[in-house]
Amino acid sequence: MDDLRTPEWPREDLESQNDCPLCRTGRRRMLHGGLEDRLFGAAGHWTLWKCPDCGCGWLDPRPDRTSIARAYAGYLTHSVSESAIRLTRPGILQGLKEQAVHAWLNHALGYQLSPVLPLPVACRILSRQRQRQILNRVRHLPCPTDGRTRVLDVGSGNGAFLLIAQTLGYKATGLEPDPHAVSLARKSGCMVHAGSLPHPDLPREHYDHITLAHVLEHLHDPLATLRECLTLLRPGGRLWVQTPNLEGAGHAYWGSDWRGLEPPRHLVLLTPESLQRTLCEAGFRETRLLPSPLEAHEMFRHSLAIRLGIDTRVARKPRLDRAGRTAARRADHAALEDPAAAEAITAVAWKR
Repeated sequence: MDDLRTPEWPREDLESQNDCPLCRTGRRRMLHGGLEDRLFGAAGHWTLWKCPDCGCGWLDPRPDRTSIARAYAGYLTHSVSESAIRLTRPGILQGLKEQAVHAWLNHALGYQLSPVLPLPVACRILSRQRQRQILNRVRHLPCPTDGRTRVLDVGSGNGAFLLIAQTLGYKATGLEPDPHAVSLARKSGCMVHAGSLPHPDLPREHYDHITLAHVLEHLHDPLATLRECLTLLRPGGRLWVQTPNLEGAGHAYWGSDWRGLEPPRHLVLLTPESLQRTLCEAGFRETRLLPSPLEAHEMFRHSLAIRLGIDTRVARKPRLDRAGRTAARRADHAALEDPAAAEAITAVAWKR
């Protein structure tokens, strides 16, 4: 009989992180022990600790910077699909939906896109959930002031967001450590630098906007990365960040099966308080939480698949039972009222 036990991560490729990686306190409590990668099959059993001061969660021990790439060996593909770079889904009403999206972006973010539907009609076509999705797809970027308004996407993946930003009139640049993703993005016509921060080819005080979509949780030192972003922004520039919410309803409901944990790729997990405190510690001002997508239902289905041991790369996600559907609806309803309750935290901050 085959041994189905998860292999261990080699001890020589582990490093200790005793203190909170954000506020550096030496106090902690264990949140989850014996975590495994039940999504993509990386080796190891992991312990997630929580800081009693800022609420941050982190792995200790964790893969070191040299070995962490092995955790991504079976990771998500980076192929660029048309749906990934469109703000509407294909269909017989696609033209009408595009006009509704244009109307909403014009209203919410000051764009002057056309053709458009009257705003009341657009709001009838687009649900509140869809309105939020649209704003998050464009990362709440306001209408650019001119053709030289620059945005840097850190962890740009296949370049899908860069193509959206270009369509909106931005001069967009990406930074991505995965060579395969860099190649795909460049084939799509995107300007992408290979590597991570700090990067010698990124000029100081150059960018009007920097975005990090689900990047901070993968970093060994998120605070150092945020400080580097501060140096790259021009005075008055804006940082946009999105990361899983350790204090969201999903984690409370699913515990160690929550999709957002994703050990060992997620080295650090934040709360609304710890994210805002870290942004201030990095030197940013006027930090503010923004509405995140209403995605509890999908996150709950992913979490159920993890609990049941279903590989969603080869099988469909399971359906939630009545209790799960009710909990997901309540989670999204809470997120409508309070950005801090969403499955992901979305925040903006500005450079002085």
